[in-house]
Amino acid sequence: MEEIKRKKKGMRKRILNSLVCLISLPGVFYGQQTLVQNMDVDGVSRSYRLYIPGSYDGTSKVPLLFNFHGYTSNALEQENYGDFRKIADTANFLIVHPDGLDIGNGTGWDNFTAYNPENRDYLFVNKLADELIASYAIDTTRIYSTGMSNGSFMSHDLACFFSQRFAAIASVAGSMVSLHYAVCNPTRQVPVMHIHGINDATVPYGGNSLQNFRSVEDVITKWAEVNQCTASPETTMLPDVVLTDLSKVERVRYRNGNGEVRVELYRVIGGGHTWPGSSIPLGGLVTNQDIDASVEIWNFLSSYSLQDQAASLMEIQRKNGIYPNPVEDRLHLDFDIDGVASYEIRDLQGRLCRVGVLNGQEKELDLSELQTGYYLLLCKTSGKTVQKKFQKQ
Repeated sequence: MEEIKRKKKGMRKRILNSLVCLISLPGVFYGQQTLVQNMDVDGVSRSYRLYIPGSYDGTSKVPLLFNFHGYTSNALEQENYGDFRKIADTANFLIVHPDGLDIGNGTGWDNFTAYNPENRDYLFVNKLADELIASYAIDTTRIYSTGMSNGSFMSHDLACFFSQRFAAIASVAGSMVSLHYAVCNPTRQVPVMHIHGINDATVPYGGNSLQNFRSVEDVITKWAEVNQCTASPETTMLPDVVLTDLSKVERVRYRNGNGEVRVELYRVIGGGHTWPGSSIPLGGLVTNQDIDASVEIWNFLSSYSLQDQAASLMEIQRKNGIYPNPVEDRLHLDFDIDGVASYEIRDLQGRLCRVGVLNGQEKELDLSELQTGYYLLLCKTSGKTVQKKFQKQ
């Protein structure tokens, strides 16, 4: 832990030194409006930076992107390091860069203790979202989250525990802690993108058991299962267009999730604990330049909205024969049942959870007594077996 703290402090100093150089260059800071604001959350003053592009005029609703900084960093550094401002200028969306509080030898986000819905940072984020929605023309179906390192942990948490607010998330160089991984049970499928350097020594790609960091593969597999994506992903090696960056990128895509939700992983082979495409170098660490993480992230996030996902998901579920999925109490059946049919419900380990009988007039099952989790419904009718997978909330 001490070694990681030292690396983080050194990284922060390098970012600050780079920012000093950047500030002296023309055109780095834009003429569009950046507001530095404070708000009270349970008696604690919390600060944030809000970027408003020149294209925003308040007459039509626009998306909102939360962009979280890493451990020992701050909103200003993340605004420059993981920069979306030029993209916002043309795509017309607001960017909010919140500031974390001291979490021990540095500022950051409280993602490393046991899950608590009253976590001070969760309260801050939700209150901040509410105030921005009240003050600006925000499309509440298109609120997104991204972040670097500790900010990546935060984005995964928001997808797990506040999935009804955030339409999609993307993370760079972070993971999930086991305490949160174990209880992550979103109320809807959440599109997730993750970018990570294979040689990341701060948040290792393979995880860190001492700090209870899950491996990147664990995190991606979990999201693919939550979103009920196809088990076999598509893997593509992207063009190595910049040979001097000593790295290349492999993209892994899990498709066909409920509501057309995807899960995407960008493995940066040779990459370190960095934001690909950033113009701010971190001394001694490889920064891939074959992709621009900010561009890739916005292309991914902007293709999703809560409204479109809900409509798409319901249509797909009806065609699939059962809805809603996930289900809380009653599962509706929309496939033909000839005469009397027997059915079984089994968990994904094959254990029998319920047996019963349906007739052609019965079109729903009461599942209120089932525990939360994933199940298979096997219905035998007219000499054939209909099999459907569903999630119980």
